[in-house]
Amino acid sequence: IPTSYDMGEMGINAPSVTKLVANIESRSIDLMIGDMTCLGSDAYNSYLMPLYEVFTEEELAEIEKLGYVQEDADSPIIEISPGDINEYGYEYLLDPEPFLVDLSGNQALRTITNGEPTYVGFVANTKHLDEAKELFWYFLTGERKGSY
Repeated sequence: IPTSYDMGEMGINAPSVTKLVANIESRSIDLMIGDMTCLGSDAYNSYLMPLYEVFTEEELAEIEKLGYVQEDADSPIIEISPGDINEYGYEYLLDPEPFLVDLSGNQALRTITNGEPTYVGFVANTKHLDEAKELFWYFLTGERKGSY
């Protein structure tokens, strides 16, 4: 599970991004955990699926109730405006959709990320959605949920 791109001194490291894209395209990644810069970019580029395609309305309500909310946020569910290209080749933003969940309250992840805000998103072409959901619930609650 990538936690961030290799930013290096001169910006994003091309081999790091190329490896990530290759893993996504080969359907080797189901769930991504990282910072807002990386996962926001992944959502914008349509590598992640909107949460309403992953969870039921009841599950989204439970995430709202149980999730970690940053001091300057209203919800643990983060909306991102994905990008698209129109018929003339110009990029534009689509309406914001819920793509990420804030996992910054997870103590194990806080240790790994040195306390930095940490988010999770589901890869759009995942082959193992049920297993990814089970891992997500474990990160969110510390317990297994359901029998995925």
